[in-house]
Order: sequence, then C-alpha cells, then structure tokens
Amino acid sequence: MKKLSIFVMSLAMAALTFTSCEKGGQQGPNLDDVIEDGFYCVGPATAVESITAKNLSIGLMGQGTNEAEKEANGGKQVKRAGMYEKYVALEADKEFSLVLHKEGKSDVVYGADLEETDAISDNAEITIKQFKGQLKQDKTMKVAKSGLYHIILDLDEDGKLSSMGGAQIVLIPCEWGVRGDLNSWGYTAMEQATFDKTKMVYTMKDVEVKKDGSFKFAHSHCWKFNLDMSGAVKAENSIGTDADEDGGAYKELLAGGKNIPLARGIYTITLTWELKGGAMAKSFAFEAKKTGEPAVDAFDPASKVVGISGTVAGCTWGDPAGLSLAKYNAEKSKITDQATKAGNYVYEIKGMTFAADNQFKFRFDGDWIGKSGVEIEGVTVSETDGNMTGVVGCYDIAIIVGWDGTQRKSLKAVFTPGTPSEVNYVNIAVSAVVPDDWTKCYVWAWDDNGNIFAEWPGQELEIKEGKVTRQFDGVANSLNLIFSNGAGAQTNDLKDVKDGAEIDIRANLK
Repeated sequence: MKKLSIFVMSLAMAALTFTSCEKGGQQGPNLDDVIEDGFYCVGPATAVESITAKNLSIGLMGQGTNEAEKEANGGKQVKRAGMYEKYVALEADKEFSLVLHKEGKSDVVYGADLEETDAISDNAEITIKQFKGQLKQDKTMKVAKSGLYHIILDLDEDGKLSSMGGAQIVLIPCEWGVRGDLNSWGYTAMEQATFDKTKMVYTMKDVEVKKDGSFKFAHSHCWKFNLDMSGAVKAENSIGTDADEDGGAYKELLAGGKNIPLARGIYTITLTWELKGGAMAKSFAFEAKKTGEPAVDAFDPASKVVGISGTVAGCTWGDPAGLSLAKYNAEKSKITDQATKAGNYVYEIKGMTFAADNQFKFRFDGDWIGKSGVEIEGVTVSETDGNMTGVVGCYDIAIIVGWDGTQRKSLKAVFTPGTPSEVNYVNIAVSAVVPDDWTKCYVWAWDDNGNIFAEWPGQELEIKEGKVTRQFDGVANSLNLIFSNGAGAQTNDLKDVKDGAEIDIRANLK
C-alpha cells in the first residue's frame, strides 16, 4: 500500500496551494488521482470496469484472516500474508478478474479456471458449493448465476496450501442468514435481495425474539470454510460487531466479530451490502427495528429440557437425555409470582463424572449456555473454543434458573461432590400396531427416574399405515409404556419394554 506520508504530503501541498494561489492560478495536486496498491476485483461482471482514480478504490480487496490460528492467538484474529477477501456482486456470463496494481508498474491480471466443488465447512450436515481454481496470470473468469459472492484469493506464501496446488481463488455464493439465541444458534435464511452490482438488502420480517440474547449474520449455513483439507487455513464468513454484549456502543461491523445484542421483542432485521474497498465488513450495515412485543408463553417448569451437552460421560452434543438431563425438583423451587410464574426453578443431575479434557455447555429450553452465561459455584471452570472445560471429578449439579415471568434472566450451577451414577442409560426404539377405530394414539412412558412426559396422556404419535413408532433416548434401566387414544381406551402397563419391541395395542387393551 502507498505510505501514509505521501498522502499527508499531498494534503499539505493542496492546502498550501489553496491559501496562496489566486483564482484561476495554478491548482494543487488532484487527490482523486491517488490509487492504492493492492488487488482489485474488476471487469464487466462487477460495478468496477477497471482500476481508475474515479473508482475511489471501491474494488480494492481487504487483507484476509486465517481463522485456524485464532485460538492459538488468544482468540484474536490473525492476518494472513498473501490472503485477500472481498464480497462482490457478480453479473452472470460477464468477465471479471483480480488485478494487482502497484505504483509505477503495469497492472497484472489474474484469474482461474473455476470448477464447482463441495466446500469444506464446519457444518457437515449441509453441502455447500464453491467455485475454485488455481491462480493464473492473464486470465478472466465468469459465473453462471448473478449474485453476491465471497471471493478469497490466497497466494500461499507459506506453503500451507501446497497439497491443494498452491495459490488459489475461491468463490462462494452467499445466502445470508442469522444465527443466535433467537433460533438456538441454528440458521435462518434471510429474504434474498434483488440483484444489484452496488447495493443489496437482505431482510427478515416478524422475527420473534422471546428472550434477551444475541446473534450474528452468516452466509451459507456455516461459520468458516477450509481452504485446505487439514484445516490449516480457514476463512471466516460471519459478521459481528465490535460492541460488547453487555451494552457497549456499536461502532462498526467486523468479520468474525462479537455477537450482536438483541433484546426481547418482535423485529424486522435488515442487512445491507454496499460495494466498498478495504476490509470485508466495511461493506455491511444492519438494522434491527423493533415492531412489537411477543406473547408471553405459559411457563411449565416441568416441560423444560434442562441439562448439559458435550463430551462428558453420559452426554452428547445434542439435547440432554439420560444422565445429562436434569430433573425438575418442585420442592426446592420457589415461585414468587403465581400469575406470571416468576421465580427460581431448580433442576438436578446426580453423579456426573468429568475428565480434564471434557468440554460442555449448559442447556435450557434449546439455549446453548457457555461460561459467560452461567454463574458457577463449587468448581473452577476454564474455557476452550467457547466451551467449558477443566472440571475433574464426580459431581451432583443443581441448575437454578431465574425466570422473570417472560424469559430466563439468570442461570446458576452449583457443583457438589457426588457418587458416580450406577444407572444404565440406553436408547430404546419401539413400534406398535394401532386399533382400526383409533384416530389418535398417545404414549405415556416412565423409567427408573420417573415419568418421561409432564402430563397425561403423554405424547401424540403420528399414525402411518396403522402403526406408530417412537425412540426414547437416555432411558434409565427400564422403559414402561401405556398407549391410549386420549378418549378413555388404553393398554395395560407394558413393563420393561426392550429396544426393537413390536407391540400389538389390540392384544394389550384393558
């Protein structure tokens, strides 16, 4: 890039000329003639036909960051030498290229023979397409579909991409969406914008946020993309802010920035992209416009799924079940407002054994809760890649949820020494033949830890071709069932049901 001193000297000369020259006299240097050194995305497919001072550097690509080195750098993003990124709107079937501009030298045109491949992302459940090729000089490129693209150029200055053929160009079509507390950190796509080379607006309307929380923007259903098979080089595709979640002022958006705070309410959320030069996120702005208040849900503490997910023995990274599912303790809970059900609700886990390398998060009603969101008592907790770790030993855990009548306002976890659980937790799948005159079928279930459902008659099952099926995960020792039609007809108690059982409801009616 040009040194700042050149620019400052130009400013000084311009000021001197302005104050000393009479009208019609010699004019100072034209600052619009300053063109920054670097890579530019230009061509008929873009809004920048060629590199000229008139473009005001809007085609300039920003310095890329290697997200794979973020953890080793204490959570701070690491600029990668020779890596450049930019979001650009490309028109189908028209040419574009990446042009290297250096002062005093001829511009060099780069491109690639782009091939469609599956991207390697952190979301194995979704297949994401990318267009990728090795860097070539005097080469132009085209895309078959108009849209906004995340363009990554990596010169492979350190050889980490040698197994992929070295320097490369990657284009990822962008489908923007949000991930956050409002969707349990899943992915909700935004309404696609009308194609425009300079400005595109993505929208979500009537977004119901039932509790205070935060979110980020991300494209393509994932957080990061690998540029190599081993994951030594990763590109970030989320947009956050420089503001703290505890109410710090929002100044600008950042690629891979902090979560964006979002209070309870109903919102219209917009994300606006405009073609600008420099760091990727400088092209983005957002608005979350509150349009109303969500309805207050009836709070049934016994129906909430509370517990731990992770790599601890008895856990998975899914919904808590079995040992990791905390049981509601009505006697220890305290309701402070009968109308709103505000109060402190206690859930308990007995005999969970932690190892030093285990990672985990707390769960409440679909929320993923890390170290910053829970008050810990009885143990010292560390943090690795957003997950809690460092707990060793067997503990009983009391999870205390503070409910203010509309949403969870606090969560506390009290660890006390415990005895390892002797309960054998298993997964049991069953199927049952339904009587011909039943239009509905419910299942009621209990195991050695008590009732699995909060209220009779339990869960309604879908009848398909005269049968129903249900899998019970994390059953404690034995499973017992009752099938009913919800209108008085039911089976006897079906005791100690085994995995794979096929039950004839007709033969077991009371």
